[in-house]
Amino acid sequence: MKKFFGIIYDWLMMAVGCAVFSVAIAVFLEPSGIAPGGASGIAIILNVMTGFSTGTAILLINIPLLILGMIGVSREFAVRSVYATVVLSLMTDFVSFLYSKIPVLTTDPFLCSVAGGVLTAVGMAFVFRHGGSTGGTDIVARLIRKKRRDVPTGKIFLAVDSVIIAASAVFSRKIDSALYAAVALFVTTKVLDMLLYGTDEAKFLVIISSVPEKIAEGLLREIDCGVTYANGYGGYTGHDKKIILCAVKKHNYPRVKDMVNSIDPTAFMIVSSASEIYGEGYKMHGAEEL
Repeated sequence: MKKFFGIIYDWLMMAVGCAVFSVAIAVFLEPSGIAPGGASGIAIILNVMTGFSTGTAILLINIPLLILGMIGVSREFAVRSVYATVVLSLMTDFVSFLYSKIPVLTTDPFLCSVAGGVLTAVGMAFVFRHGGSTGGTDIVARLIRKKRRDVPTGKIFLAVDSVIIAASAVFSRKIDSALYAAVALFVTTKVLDMLLYGTDEAKFLVIISSVPEKIAEGLLREIDCGVTYANGYGGYTGHDKKIILCAVKKHNYPRVKDMVNSIDPTAFMIVSSASEIYGEGYKMHGAEEL
């Protein structure tokens, strides 16, 4: 029963994501003629040039890609993607119809590209997080990520969709629209990566000191972060050393730096950025992204 409700929840959240994405298309991108790549971008170009329904075009363009997704990924992913694509298609035309009945929110193409980019990323993140795809570049990204987990989803979108934007500039001969589409794509890329993977949220520290116990006590008591000791051996001194390993939230790093300096000004500290940390106090294991 729990699994059943989990599936229902996933499908509801995918519908929410499609609703947000459809607002991005119908309210901000399509009226401004901004086509930021992907199947939706191609559909917007068709709408601007021929008046063909954007929602219907999204569905038709995605049919071969959905078949590819079924072959290359999994049947469950394909089923969820078909569902999300159909919902996105229907909602896009529905929102477009509703929006035609009310005053236009803004005609500023820059605002439209930014707002459209943000909402596109939010909608995609909802769908991705719950095991689906809105078709188009999403499926291409999923297939690439299946082979290369080290490549962020946003960068895949940037590469593939840049080609589509360039093609739209050539066919439409409107460089302004292409540039605004590039802005929307850039915003989508950055926001999507932030939503899926988080920001540079932590610092990983390696601290070598003559008083490691005092520093560890300060980290545990004042910063409330976990500490691990590693055994080391000084190549120059020939002495055994306790090396402190710990990860701290980015906003806590200045406090750690000041504390270590106050306890041992001669401490050797290596600081590196950690974009992802799993475990208590951070992300939970199993919260896998696209």
